[in-house]
Amino acid sequence: MKIHVLGHASYVAVCRDGQILLIDPALRSSHQEGLLAFYPARTVLRRAISAPNCILLSHRHMDHFDAGSLAMLPRHVPVFCPRDGQMLGALSSLGFTNVTQLGDWQEANAAGVTVVATRSLAEAPECGFIIDDGRTRIWNQVDTVVSPAIVERINRNFGELDLALLRWQPLLDILPSNGGDVSFPYAAYAEILQTVSETRTRAMALGACGFRYRGAAAWINHLAFPQSRARAARDFRAMRRDRRTTVDVIDPGDIIDVTGKTARVRRNVSEFVRRRERWDDSQLMFCPWRPRWASMQRAPQSSAATLLRDVKRRLVAMLRHNTTLRELYRAWEVTYHLRVIGTAAADLFVDFSGKHIRFGSTPFPGASIQCFVKEAALRGVFRGDITWDRVVLGGDIFQWHRIYRLRRAQMELPVQLEIPNPLFMIIDDATAWNQYHAQRRV
Repeated sequence: MKIHVLGHASYVAVCRDGQILLIDPALRSSHQEGLLAFYPARTVLRRAISAPNCILLSHRHMDHFDAGSLAMLPRHVPVFCPRDGQMLGALSSLGFTNVTQLGDWQEANAAGVTVVATRSLAEAPECGFIIDDGRTRIWNQVDTVVSPAIVERINRNFGELDLALLRWQPLLDILPSNGGDVSFPYAAYAEILQTVSETRTRAMALGACGFRYRGAAAWINHLAFPQSRARAARDFRAMRRDRRTTVDVIDPGDIIDVTGKTARVRRNVSEFVRRRERWDDSQLMFCPWRPRWASMQRAPQSSAATLLRDVKRRLVAMLRHNTTLRELYRAWEVTYHLRVIGTAAADLFVDFSGKHIRFGSTPFPGASIQCFVKEAALRGVFRGDITWDRVVLGGDIFQWHRIYRLRRAQMELPVQLEIPNPLFMIIDDATAWNQYHAQRRV
Protein backbone atom coordinates (compact mmCIF):
# COMPACT_ATOMS: atom_id res chain seq x y z
CA MET A 1 0.00 0.00 0.00
CA LYS A 2 1.15 3.48 -0.80
CA ILE A 3 -0.12 6.43 1.22
CA HIS A 4 0.13 9.72 -0.66
CA VAL A 5 0.07 12.71 1.71
CA LEU A 6 -2.10 15.45 0.21
CA GLY A 7 -1.74 17.68 3.27
CA HIS A 8 -3.16 18.03 6.77
CA ALA A 9 -5.52 15.01 7.16
CA SER A 10 -6.06 14.35 3.47
CA TYR A 11 -4.57 11.21 1.94
CA VAL A 12 -4.77 8.98 -1.10
CA ALA A 13 -4.29 5.29 -0.31
CA VAL A 14 -3.30 3.22 -3.34
CA CYS A 15 -3.96 -0.38 -2.37
CA ARG A 16 -2.52 -3.70 -3.46
CA ASP A 17 -4.81 -4.23 -6.46
CA GLY A 18 -4.73 -0.61 -7.55
CA GLN A 19 -7.83 0.62 -5.69
CA ILE A 20 -7.69 4.33 -4.83
CA LEU A 21 -9.18 5.38 -1.50
CA LEU A 22 -9.53 9.12 -0.99
CA ILE A 23 -9.50 10.04 2.71
CA ASP A 24 -10.92 13.35 4.02
CA PRO A 25 -10.32 15.05 0.66
CA ALA A 26 -9.34 18.72 0.85
CA LEU A 27 -8.20 19.63 -2.63
CA ARG A 28 -8.36 23.43 -2.61
CA SER A 29 -5.75 25.95 -1.45
CA SER A 30 -7.66 26.71 1.76
CA HIS A 31 -10.32 25.08 3.90
CA GLN A 32 -12.45 25.68 7.00
CA GLU A 33 -14.39 28.36 5.06
CA GLY A 34 -11.15 30.02 3.96
CA LEU A 35 -9.80 30.41 7.50
CA LEU A 36 -6.98 27.86 7.15
CA ALA A 37 -4.25 27.29 4.59
CA PHE A 38 -2.32 24.07 4.16
CA TYR A 39 1.12 24.05 5.72
CA PRO A 40 3.50 23.46 4.12
CA ALA A 41 1.87 25.00 1.03
CA ARG A 42 1.15 22.60 -1.80
CA THR A 43 -0.30 22.29 -5.28
CA VAL A 44 -2.84 19.50 -5.82
CA LEU A 45 -2.94 17.90 -9.27
CA ARG A 46 -6.70 17.44 -9.24
CA ARG A 47 -7.01 15.59 -12.53
CA ALA A 48 -4.80 12.81 -11.21
CA ILE A 49 -7.30 12.02 -8.43
CA SER A 50 -10.53 12.66 -10.31
CA ALA A 51 -11.81 9.08 -10.13
CA PRO A 52 -11.22 7.40 -6.74
CA ASN A 53 -12.77 4.00 -6.04
CA CYS A 54 -14.22 5.24 -2.74
CA ILE A 55 -14.13 8.14 -0.30
CA LEU A 56 -13.64 7.88 3.46
CA LEU A 57 -14.85 10.77 5.62
CA SER A 58 -13.94 10.76 9.31
CA HIS A 59 -16.22 13.54 10.64
CA ARG A 60 -18.00 16.75 9.79
CA HIS A 61 -15.38 19.33 10.84
CA MET A 62 -14.76 21.39 7.75
CA ASP A 63 -11.03 20.75 7.55
CA HIS A 64 -12.03 17.11 6.95
CA PHE A 65 -15.43 17.52 5.28
CA ASP A 66 -14.74 20.10 2.58
CA ALA A 67 -17.84 20.60 0.46
CA GLY A 68 -15.94 22.43 -2.28
CA SER A 69 -13.55 19.51 -2.70
CA LEU A 70 -16.31 16.91 -2.60
CA ALA A 71 -18.11 18.85 -5.34
CA MET A 72 -15.13 18.17 -7.63
CA LEU A 73 -15.58 14.38 -7.35
CA PRO A 74 -17.93 11.98 -9.17
CA ARG A 75 -21.21 11.59 -7.27
CA HIS A 76 -21.52 7.84 -7.90
CA VAL A 77 -18.34 7.05 -5.93
CA PRO A 78 -19.10 5.09 -2.72
CA VAL A 79 -18.70 7.20 0.43
CA PHE A 80 -18.14 5.82 3.93
CA CYS A 81 -18.65 8.05 6.97
CA PRO A 82 -19.75 7.86 10.63
CA ARG A 83 -23.41 7.86 11.64
CA ASP A 84 -24.10 11.56 11.46
CA GLY A 85 -27.36 12.98 10.14
CA GLN A 86 -25.77 16.32 9.26
CA MET A 87 -23.09 14.65 7.15
CA LEU A 88 -25.69 12.45 5.46
CA GLY A 89 -27.83 15.48 4.62
CA ALA A 90 -24.88 17.44 3.24
CA LEU A 91 -23.73 14.51 1.10
CA SER A 92 -27.25 14.11 -0.23
CA SER A 93 -27.39 17.83 -1.09
CA LEU A 94 -24.08 17.48 -2.94
CA GLY A 95 -25.60 14.66 -4.98
CA PHE A 96 -23.77 11.61 -3.59
CA THR A 97 -25.96 8.56 -4.09
CA ASN A 98 -23.97 5.73 -2.53
CA VAL A 99 -23.32 6.61 1.12
CA THR A 100 -22.71 4.06 3.87
CA GLN A 101 -22.73 5.19 7.50
CA LEU A 102 -20.57 3.15 9.83
CA GLY A 103 -21.04 2.60 13.56
CA ASP A 104 -18.26 1.91 16.03
CA TRP A 105 -16.15 -1.08 14.93
CA GLN A 106 -18.38 -1.71 11.91
CA GLU A 107 -16.65 -3.32 8.94
CA ALA A 108 -17.29 -2.54 5.28
CA ASN A 109 -16.02 -3.60 1.89
CA ALA A 110 -14.70 -0.51 0.14
CA ALA A 111 -13.92 -1.43 -3.47
CA GLY A 112 -12.48 -4.76 -2.32
CA VAL A 113 -10.58 -3.26 0.61
CA THR A 114 -11.64 -3.93 4.20
CA VAL A 115 -12.40 -0.76 6.14
CA VAL A 116 -13.30 -0.71 9.85
CA ALA A 117 -14.53 2.42 11.66
CA THR A 118 -12.66 2.76 14.96
CA ARG A 119 -14.36 4.35 17.94
CA SER A 120 -13.91 7.89 19.27
CA LEU A 121 -14.85 9.31 22.66
CA ALA A 122 -15.56 12.73 21.18
CA GLU A 123 -19.05 14.17 21.60
CA ALA A 124 -19.64 14.75 17.88
CA PRO A 125 -19.83 11.68 15.62
CA GLU A 126 -16.42 10.77 14.25
CA CYS A 127 -14.30 7.72 13.55
CA GLY A 128 -10.83 6.60 12.63
CA PHE A 129 -10.21 3.95 10.00
CA ILE A 130 -8.49 0.59 9.84
CA ILE A 131 -7.67 -0.03 6.19
CA ASP A 132 -6.67 -3.58 5.18
CA ASP A 133 -6.00 -4.49 1.54
CA GLY A 134 -5.05 -8.10 2.34
CA ARG A 135 -1.35 -7.37 2.44
CA THR A 136 -1.05 -4.17 4.46
CA ARG A 137 -3.00 -2.99 7.49
CA ILE A 138 -2.94 0.62 8.69
CA TRP A 139 -4.79 2.70 11.28
CA ASN A 140 -5.59 6.33 10.56
CA GLN A 141 -6.52 7.81 13.95
CA VAL A 142 -7.51 11.13 12.34
CA ASP A 143 -8.82 13.35 15.19
CA THR A 144 -10.39 10.58 17.26
CA VAL A 145 -10.15 10.76 21.03
CA VAL A 146 -9.16 7.31 22.24
CA SER A 147 -8.73 5.52 25.55
CA PRO A 148 -6.39 2.68 26.52
CA ALA A 149 -9.37 0.33 26.11
CA ILE A 150 -9.89 1.47 22.50
CA VAL A 151 -6.20 1.03 21.70
CA GLU A 152 -6.22 -2.38 23.38
CA ARG A 153 -9.18 -3.44 21.21
CA ILE A 154 -7.36 -2.33 18.07
CA ASN A 155 -4.33 -4.33 19.17
CA ARG A 156 -6.45 -7.39 19.97
CA ASN A 157 -8.62 -7.31 16.84
CA PHE A 158 -6.01 -6.37 14.26
CA GLY A 159 -2.66 -7.44 15.68
CA GLU A 160 0.48 -5.57 14.84
CA LEU A 161 -0.20 -2.82 12.33
CA ASP A 162 2.07 -1.96 9.44
CA LEU A 163 1.51 1.78 9.93
CA ALA A 164 -0.33 4.09 12.34
CA LEU A 165 -1.09 7.71 11.47
CA LEU A 166 -1.44 9.28 14.92
CA ARG A 167 -2.47 12.56 16.51
CA TRP A 168 0.43 14.59 17.86
CA GLN A 169 -0.64 18.19 18.52
CA PRO A 170 -2.67 19.02 21.67
CA LEU A 171 -4.41 21.88 19.89
CA LEU A 172 -5.56 25.04 21.65
CA ASP A 173 -7.68 26.10 18.68
CA ILE A 174 -10.73 27.28 20.64
CA LEU A 175 -8.63 29.42 22.98
CA PRO A 176 -8.94 32.61 20.86
CA SER A 177 -12.72 32.62 21.33
CA ASN A 178 -13.35 30.80 24.61
CA GLY A 179 -10.31 31.90 26.62
CA GLY A 180 -8.74 29.62 29.20
CA ASP A 181 -5.38 28.37 30.35
CA VAL A 182 -2.42 29.10 28.09
CA SER A 183 -0.02 26.79 29.91
CA PHE A 184 1.17 23.70 28.09
CA PRO A 185 -1.70 21.13 27.97
CA TYR A 186 0.21 18.37 29.77
CA ALA A 187 -2.79 16.09 30.37
CA ALA A 188 -3.88 16.13 26.73
CA TYR A 189 -0.34 15.53 25.52
CA ALA A 190 0.17 12.70 28.01
CA GLU A 191 -2.89 10.97 26.50
CA ILE A 192 -1.39 11.35 23.03
CA LEU A 193 1.89 9.81 24.20
CA GLN A 194 0.05 6.95 25.91
CA THR A 195 -1.55 6.06 22.58
CA VAL A 196 1.89 6.21 20.96
CA SER A 197 3.30 3.88 23.61
CA GLU A 198 0.49 1.32 23.53
CA THR A 199 -0.31 1.00 19.83
CA ARG A 200 1.18 -2.15 18.29
CA THR A 201 2.67 -1.01 15.01
CA ARG A 202 5.85 -1.39 13.01
CA ALA A 203 5.78 2.22 11.85
CA MET A 204 4.07 5.44 12.76
CA ALA A 205 3.79 8.92 11.33
CA LEU A 206 2.64 12.20 12.81
CA GLY A 207 -0.76 12.62 11.18
CA ALA A 208 -2.87 15.68 10.45
CA CYS A 209 -2.34 19.19 11.88
CA GLY A 210 -0.73 20.38 8.66
CA PHE A 211 -2.32 23.80 8.49
CA ARG A 212 -1.92 27.39 9.58
CA TYR A 213 -4.23 30.36 9.90
CA ARG A 214 -4.31 32.88 7.08
CA GLY A 215 -5.08 36.53 6.51
CA ALA A 216 -6.43 38.50 9.46
CA ALA A 217 -6.42 35.34 11.60
CA ALA A 218 -2.67 34.69 11.15
CA TRP A 219 -1.97 35.81 14.73
CA ILE A 220 -3.62 32.59 15.94
CA ASN A 221 -0.63 30.67 14.53
CA HIS A 222 1.20 31.72 17.70
CA LEU A 223 -1.58 30.57 20.02
CA ALA A 224 -3.16 27.35 18.73
CA PHE A 225 -0.08 25.11 18.47
CA PRO A 226 1.60 24.52 21.86
CA GLN A 227 3.88 21.69 20.70
CA SER A 228 6.59 21.79 18.05
CA ARG A 229 6.56 19.01 15.49
CA ALA A 230 10.25 18.29 15.95
CA ARG A 231 9.84 17.71 19.69
CA ALA A 232 6.71 15.60 19.18
CA ALA A 233 8.62 13.34 16.77
CA ARG A 234 11.45 13.00 19.29
CA ASP A 235 8.93 12.16 22.01
CA PHE A 236 7.24 9.55 19.83
CA ARG A 237 10.56 7.77 19.39
CA ALA A 238 11.32 7.96 23.10
CA MET A 239 7.93 6.46 24.02
CA ARG A 240 8.35 3.34 21.92
CA ARG A 241 9.47 0.31 23.89
CA ASP A 242 10.19 -1.45 20.61
CA ARG A 243 13.07 0.57 19.21
CA ARG A 244 12.57 -1.02 15.80
CA THR A 245 9.44 1.11 15.29
CA THR A 246 10.08 3.86 12.77
CA VAL A 247 8.68 7.35 13.38
CA ASP A 248 8.35 9.88 10.57
CA VAL A 249 7.04 13.36 10.00
CA ILE A 250 5.15 13.71 6.73
CA ASP A 251 4.31 16.61 4.44
CA PRO A 252 2.31 17.17 1.25
CA GLY A 253 3.82 15.31 -1.67
CA ASP A 254 5.34 12.55 0.45
CA ILE A 255 4.58 8.89 -0.17
CA ILE A 256 4.63 6.35 2.66
CA ASP A 257 5.52 3.14 0.87
CA VAL A 258 4.37 0.28 3.10
CA THR A 259 5.75 -3.02 1.85
CA GLY A 260 6.29 -6.18 3.83
CA LYS A 261 7.47 -5.20 7.29
CA THR A 262 8.84 -1.79 6.38
CA ALA A 263 7.42 1.68 5.80
CA ARG A 264 9.64 4.06 3.85
CA VAL A 265 8.86 7.73 3.29
CA ARG A 266 9.77 9.15 -0.09
CA ARG A 267 9.80 12.92 -0.06
CA ASN A 268 7.73 15.07 -2.41
CA VAL A 269 7.41 12.54 -5.22
CA SER A 270 3.63 12.00 -5.32
CA GLU A 271 1.90 12.27 -8.68
CA PHE A 272 -1.12 13.77 -6.89
CA VAL A 273 0.43 16.77 -5.13
CA ARG A 274 3.60 18.87 -4.91
CA ARG A 275 4.93 20.63 -1.83
CA ARG A 276 6.02 24.24 -2.41
CA GLU A 277 7.85 24.98 0.86
CA ARG A 278 9.47 23.27 3.83
CA TRP A 279 7.98 22.92 7.29
CA ASP A 280 9.40 25.43 9.77
CA ASP A 281 8.37 25.10 13.44
CA SER A 282 9.22 28.75 14.05
CA GLN A 283 6.28 29.78 11.83
CA LEU A 284 4.00 28.31 14.52
CA MET A 285 5.98 29.44 17.58
CA PHE A 286 3.78 29.61 20.67
CA CYS A 287 3.50 33.16 22.06
CA PRO A 288 -0.14 33.88 22.89
CA TRP A 289 0.13 37.30 24.52
CA ARG A 290 2.58 38.80 22.08
CA PRO A 291 2.09 37.07 18.71
CA ARG A 292 3.89 39.92 16.90
CA TRP A 293 7.03 39.15 18.92
CA ALA A 294 7.05 35.61 17.55
CA SER A 295 6.92 36.75 13.93
CA MET A 296 9.57 39.50 14.11
CA GLN A 297 12.55 39.31 11.78
CA ARG A 298 15.91 38.42 13.31
CA ALA A 299 18.90 40.74 12.89
CA PRO A 300 22.28 39.27 13.93
CA GLN A 301 24.00 42.69 13.95
CA SER A 302 21.32 44.49 15.96
CA SER A 303 21.69 46.05 19.41
CA ALA A 304 19.49 43.25 20.72
CA ALA A 305 22.04 40.72 19.47
CA THR A 306 24.81 42.65 21.24
CA LEU A 307 22.82 42.50 24.46
CA LEU A 308 22.35 38.74 24.04
CA ARG A 309 26.10 38.24 23.90
CA ASP A 310 26.25 39.87 27.33
CA VAL A 311 23.44 37.57 28.52
CA LYS A 312 25.35 34.54 27.29
CA ARG A 313 28.50 35.63 29.13
CA ARG A 314 26.54 36.20 32.35
CA LEU A 315 24.74 32.85 31.98
CA VAL A 316 27.97 30.87 31.66
CA ALA A 317 29.47 32.65 34.66
CA MET A 318 26.35 32.10 36.79
CA LEU A 319 26.15 28.37 36.05
CA ARG A 320 29.87 27.94 36.71
CA HIS A 321 29.14 28.82 40.33
CA ASN A 322 25.56 27.53 40.67
CA THR A 323 26.15 23.83 40.03
CA THR A 324 22.89 22.87 41.78
CA LEU A 325 20.86 24.80 39.22
CA ARG A 326 23.02 23.40 36.42
CA GLU A 327 22.26 19.83 37.54
CA LEU A 328 18.55 20.63 37.89
CA TYR A 329 18.42 21.83 34.29
CA ARG A 330 20.34 18.77 33.15
CA ALA A 331 18.13 16.33 35.08
CA TRP A 332 15.01 17.78 33.45
CA GLU A 333 16.62 17.97 30.00
CA VAL A 334 15.90 21.68 29.78
CA THR A 335 16.32 23.55 26.53
CA TYR A 336 15.96 27.32 26.53
CA HIS A 337 14.94 29.93 24.00
CA LEU A 338 15.44 33.58 24.91
CA ARG A 339 14.31 36.21 22.42
CA VAL A 340 15.19 39.89 22.95
CA ILE A 341 12.84 42.28 21.19
CA GLY A 342 14.20 45.59 19.98
CA THR A 343 13.81 47.20 16.56
CA ALA A 344 14.55 43.64 15.43
CA ALA A 345 14.69 40.31 17.27
CA ALA A 346 17.70 38.35 18.47
CA ASP A 347 17.63 34.80 19.78
CA LEU A 348 19.66 32.70 22.19
CA PHE A 349 19.23 28.91 22.11
CA VAL A 350 20.67 26.82 24.94
CA ASP A 351 20.59 23.06 25.57
CA PHE A 352 21.27 22.07 29.20
CA SER A 353 20.43 18.36 28.76
CA GLY A 354 23.94 17.05 28.17
CA LYS A 355 27.14 16.91 30.14
CA HIS A 356 28.16 20.26 28.68
CA ILE A 357 26.01 23.30 27.95
CA ARG A 358 25.39 23.65 24.25
CA PHE A 359 24.55 26.89 22.44
CA GLY A 360 22.79 26.66 19.09
CA SER A 361 22.33 28.94 16.11
CA THR A 362 18.89 27.45 15.45
CA PRO A 363 16.14 26.40 17.89
CA PHE A 364 16.34 23.13 19.76
CA PRO A 365 13.09 21.18 19.30
CA GLY A 366 10.29 22.58 21.44
CA ALA A 367 12.16 24.63 24.03
CA SER A 368 11.37 23.67 27.64
CA ILE A 369 11.50 27.32 28.71
CA GLN A 370 10.70 30.09 26.30
CA CYS A 371 11.16 33.75 27.20
CA PHE A 372 10.57 36.90 25.16
CA VAL A 373 11.67 40.21 26.69
CA LYS A 374 11.91 43.79 25.43
CA GLU A 375 15.46 44.99 24.90
CA ALA A 376 14.93 48.29 26.73
CA ALA A 377 13.47 46.48 29.76
CA LEU A 378 16.35 44.02 30.00
CA ARG A 379 18.95 46.78 29.66
CA GLY A 380 17.12 48.68 32.37
CA VAL A 381 17.34 45.74 34.79
CA PHE A 382 21.03 45.20 34.04
CA ARG A 383 21.75 48.90 34.70
CA GLY A 384 19.64 49.04 37.85
CA ASP A 385 17.20 51.54 36.35
CA ILE A 386 14.21 49.25 36.93
CA THR A 387 13.41 46.00 38.75
CA TRP A 388 11.91 42.76 37.52
CA ASP A 389 8.63 43.88 39.10
CA ARG A 390 8.41 46.73 36.61
CA VAL A 391 9.19 44.40 33.69
CA VAL A 392 6.70 41.71 34.70
CA LEU A 393 3.86 44.01 35.74
CA GLY A 394 4.40 46.18 32.66
CA GLY A 395 3.99 43.30 30.22
CA ASP A 396 7.52 43.69 28.87
CA ILE A 397 8.28 39.99 29.22
CA PHE A 398 6.51 36.76 28.33
CA GLN A 399 7.71 33.40 29.62
CA TRP A 400 6.25 29.97 29.08
CA HIS A 401 7.23 26.52 30.31
CA ARG A 402 6.97 23.17 28.53
CA ILE A 403 8.95 21.11 31.02
CA TYR A 404 8.60 17.35 31.18
CA ARG A 405 10.73 14.27 30.68
CA LEU A 406 9.96 10.78 29.44
CA ARG A 407 10.91 7.83 31.61
CA ARG A 408 9.86 4.19 31.11
CA ALA A 409 7.26 5.24 28.52
CA GLN A 410 5.70 7.71 30.98
CA MET A 411 5.60 11.49 31.07
CA GLU A 412 7.06 12.92 34.28
CA LEU A 413 6.34 16.48 35.42
CA PRO A 414 8.35 18.54 37.93
CA VAL A 415 5.55 18.50 40.50
CA GLN A 416 6.23 20.81 43.47
CA LEU A 417 9.60 21.65 41.95
CA GLU A 418 10.39 25.09 40.63
CA ILE A 419 12.59 25.18 37.56
CA PRO A 420 13.36 28.87 37.06
CA ASN A 421 13.84 30.90 33.95
CA PRO A 422 17.65 31.22 33.56
CA LEU A 423 17.27 34.95 32.89
CA PHE A 424 15.89 35.46 36.40
CA MET A 425 18.93 33.66 37.81
CA ILE A 426 21.51 35.70 35.89
CA ILE A 427 20.31 38.67 37.87
CA ASP A 428 17.80 37.51 40.47
CA ASP A 429 14.96 39.54 41.91
CA ALA A 430 16.82 40.53 45.08
CA THR A 431 19.91 41.68 43.17
CA ALA A 432 17.81 43.73 40.75
CA TRP A 433 15.93 45.30 43.69
CA ASN A 434 19.15 46.16 45.53
CA GLN A 435 20.73 47.65 42.39
CA TYR A 436 17.70 49.84 41.84
CA HIS A 437 17.67 51.21 45.38
CA ALA A 438 21.44 51.61 45.55
CA GLN A 439 21.22 54.14 42.70
CA ARG A 440 18.66 56.13 44.67
CA ARG A 441 20.71 56.62 47.84
CA VAL A 442 22.40 59.67 46.44
